[in-house]
Amino acid sequence: MSSEEVKGNIILATINCIEQNGVQAVTIRQIAEMAKVNVAAVNYHFGSKDNLVKLALAQTLKEVFVVNVADHFDGDQDISSALEDYFKTTLEGAITYPGITKAHLYDPFIKSNYNGIFVEKFQIFLEDLRSKIKPLFRDKSEEDIMIIVIQMFSAIFLPGILPGLFSKFPEMDFTDSQKREKYIHFLINQYFKIHEK
Repeated sequence: MSSEEVKGNIILATINCIEQNGVQAVTIRQIAEMAKVNVAAVNYHFGSKDNLVKLALAQTLKEVFVVNVADHFDGDQDISSALEDYFKTTLEGAITYPGITKAHLYDPFIKSNYNGIFVEKFQIFLEDLRSKIKPLFRDKSEEDIMIIVIQMFSAIFLPGILPGLFSKFPEMDFTDSQKREKYIHFLINQYFKIHEK
């Protein structure tokens, strides 16, 4: 196995360990065991657990959580349909990978540290999303459009990171893909109707 393959396996093992155990509970020993390498190999390739966790989380940003807005807005699809697709992907990623989602939010939520890669990418995402929906709201200021973006994203984000908050309402079971889709479709349609007036 090449050095790059070993590194790839270690990063994948780190992602799986974070998902299973939580970012704070992950150990180099667990990662090595899952990757089927020795602890020395992990340290040799990555230097420290912190470096390895940062690399693993950076990889999951594009694959699981904050996807590139442009990927959902290219082509002939109208903006509201593209938003639905984007939010379906985001909500599904957050619910399917709760450990990774919590790991991305650990520094801003627990440590009040807003300097990490997640926050940086998230701010770029918000600006990209604002630029994509701006043509629909020509009568709105830049500030108003950012408020719209924050409202829409927050309505998706909360059920994604805390789906259990709504567990007393079976019709709002966000682990059910059909119910997620219905929620997002309703939200986007209502939102655009309100702001078209």
